[in-house]
Formats: sequence, structure tokens, C-alpha cells
Amino acid sequence: GKAAGVPIHRMLGGAYRDRIRMYRGVGGQLPWCVESGLPYDAGQPPDNSIASGSQEAYEEAARIIVEEWGFRCLKAHIGMGDDVEPTTGVDHIAECFSAVRRGAGPDVEVAIDVHNPHPAKARQIISALEPHRPLFIEEPMPVERVDVLAQITHHSETPIAAGERWMGKWVFYDALRQNALSVLQPDLCHAGGITECHKIAILGEACYAKLALHCPLSPLALAASIQIDAWAPNFLVQE
Repeated sequence: GKAAGVPIHRMLGGAYRDRIRMYRGVGGQLPWCVESGLPYDAGQPPDNSIASGSQEAYEEAARIIVEEWGFRCLKAHIGMGDDVEPTTGVDHIAECFSAVRRGAGPDVEVAIDVHNPHPAKARQIISALEPHRPLFIEEPMPVERVDVLAQITHHSETPIAAGERWMGKWVFYDALRQNALSVLQPDLCHAGGITECHKIAILGEACYAKLALHCPLSPLALAASIQIDAWAPNFLVQE
């Protein structure tokens, strides 16, 4: 882009939109900002009056991010590890997601990342979440086995998302060929950069899959991701 003197999205074919919808993650504790000049310490939130991981914490965190920080789309991070126990874990995920919904309000889209639980729990988690209509459910099981992912997601009425650790277009092609995904989440830093993610987005468009680029890594990666977002006809939301 610098060499040609034009933005990357123009080199990809031009901008499809001039505004990019962003989402903010919601965890089990209240969000906070680091004041200018102070060291960043991710483990020391300033307010611990609400128990971390509780429904109250999820609800209040969502309210703050929407009402005070101005985000209009969220993604809840609620997991239960890779064990099949406790059996109450599925209920906890659904209850905490419902709390995020309450805190965010009816006009805010909310997705959820359940962080690769055991495949034996995947269908239960999807079924428990579907009444709450998440924007998408991210990686409802470990995604190394695309064939197993496809078996689990085929009967889901909620869009299923995955791909943040996949490298190259071939595994995305395999997932799309097996109808395993509705939302593609390549990460520019893992998948192969702007050029490869451009190809992945085209594959997704041909299979009616949306694009939601994964990007928690750096401002530079986010700036590059936004160039693809501006171009992609099948763009959904940007992390």
C-alpha cells in the first residue's frame, strides 16, 4: 500500500463499506482502563466488589462496555475447560450468557466463545445457548478434527465460528466443503497475512460464510485486518 500510495482495500478491489463494526470481549470480571503513565497489570482490576465469574459480574461488565464505553457488539468469554464434568457446567455457560444479554440490552448483538470444550459437551452447549440467539458460537469443541466439528455443527440453528489458529486457506476450504462453519475467523498473524486471508474470505463468500477476523494481538494486526474488512462483501464483525 505504501509503495503504491493507496490503501490496501483499494488494491483488493475497493471498499465495500466505510464503517467497520467492532466487538469487545466480555469476561467474568469488570472491565477497566489503565490510566496514562501507570504500568499495565492485567491481573489487578480496580473493582473486586463483584465475584469474578458470577452472573452479576458478566451482566455488569456488559452494561459498562455498552453504556459507558459505547460498544454495540460484544463477545462473551465463558468456558468450562475440556472435562465432561461438572454436569452443571453447561447450565453455567447458558446462565452467564443470558446475564450478558441482560446487561447489554436488546439492541446489542452478542456472540460467545466457549473455548474448545470436550466434544462430548459440544451439542449440549449449542442447544443450551440457542434460545438466547447468540450472533455466533465460537469453537464449541477443539477444531483439529474438522470432520468431527462438522458432525456436531450440522444440526445447529446458530452460526458456528472457528479458525483463529488455522494456517492457510486449505483447512478453511476443508471446513467449508464439509459445511462445518458459518463464520470464518482467520487471524492474519497465523493464517498467512493479508493475501491469504483475502483468499479465505473469497472462499467463504462462495459458501455463504461470513468473515469475522480474529485479532487480539496488536494494533498493527488490527490496522491490517480493517483493510480486509473494508473490502470483504461477506464481512460480519471485527474483533
